[in-house]
Amino acid sequence: MDFALNEEQRMIGDALARFVQQHYDFPSRQRLLRTEAGYSHAHWQLFAEMGLLALPLDEEYGGVNADFSYTALLMEAIGKGLVVEPYLASVVLGGGVLRRAAGTPQHAALLQQLAAGDVLLAFAHDEPDAVTPGRPATRARRKGDGYLLSGVKQLVLHGGVADHFIVSASDAASGALLLFLVDAAQGGVDMRRYRTVDGLPACDLQLRDVMLGAGQLLAQGDSAAAILAEVLTEALAALCCEASGCVQALLDTTLDYVRQRQQFGRAIAGFQVIQHRMADFYVEVEQIRSMALLASRSIAAASPQRHRSVAAAKAYIGEAGVRVGHMAIQLHGAMGMTEELAVGAYHKRLLMIQALFGDGGAQVERYIALEQGEHDDATTE
Repeated sequence: MDFALNEEQRMIGDALARFVQQHYDFPSRQRLLRTEAGYSHAHWQLFAEMGLLALPLDEEYGGVNADFSYTALLMEAIGKGLVVEPYLASVVLGGGVLRRAAGTPQHAALLQQLAAGDVLLAFAHDEPDAVTPGRPATRARRKGDGYLLSGVKQLVLHGGVADHFIVSASDAASGALLLFLVDAAQGGVDMRRYRTVDGLPACDLQLRDVMLGAGQLLAQGDSAAAILAEVLTEALAALCCEASGCVQALLDTTLDYVRQRQQFGRAIAGFQVIQHRMADFYVEVEQIRSMALLASRSIAAASPQRHRSVAAAKAYIGEAGVRVGHMAIQLHGAMGMTEELAVGAYHKRLLMIQALFGDGGAQVERYIALEQGEHDDATTE
């Protein structure tokens, strides 16, 4: 498999690097997190102008129909810069469901607005209690031509600023999986906003008999399960690529620090014990990068083993990323624990990446289940 970037990908990579250099020094990022929205609308519009929001969308929706390798490139840059804009939540997750299920002119118009940066989507799937994969506790019961939706969703990334939610539910009568498009302003939708361990915004949703029209049903049954599987697998791979960017930034930062930090009259990079630690650091970063490439390329190539490859990558990267964060903090000494340095922020983001959509143990269980053929989806929590 060819891992070299083509000319278009190199141009996108260079543009992303310039964006991070110009807009994402660490103090500026921290100021963005302290705002109510937790991200920059101006940056989001710049993403739209650069065509980044349109990368995975079909041309009929104003997109460029780029394969997942482009999303992987973008997510790696997001990791390197600790970018806080809701690309994962709105484009990979929300947009990933909507573009696969779009069947009405309204859905098409919403995707066009997404590509233009005029609308934000959020994905409401996680629930407080563990449930059978593909069988959410949130229930939808028929009422006339529509549905009444009730239940609780947690950890809805960037949900507090979303215009619409993609919500998974079970049919109260048949138990079939359903996917709905829910307007954030609809009656019966209540949210509790908070910040996650890495400072990014999220919310929990309380859905109380939310009345949905027939046009708000995106997919049901096997079709909904297949969409959910593909979208969650892509989200896991996107997180792997983001982690790869995070650990590369930590390696670069830590290498600079040990070359500059003086102890006993010379840079600590000259001490053998530090050299050994940096060698271990480098090996971990390269392994993470390799596993992220495995995940992203398996999706881009539509490999039949893509769900298993991504599960394996997420299981390894989640644990290894946290180890790298620990090493970076230790090599920075007490300074690594301060709010003034970006090292701690990278570590917090890696902790969040480890937990999102299933930690290492959950991914191993998912891999085993897929290997045994118990179910061929990516909906295991």
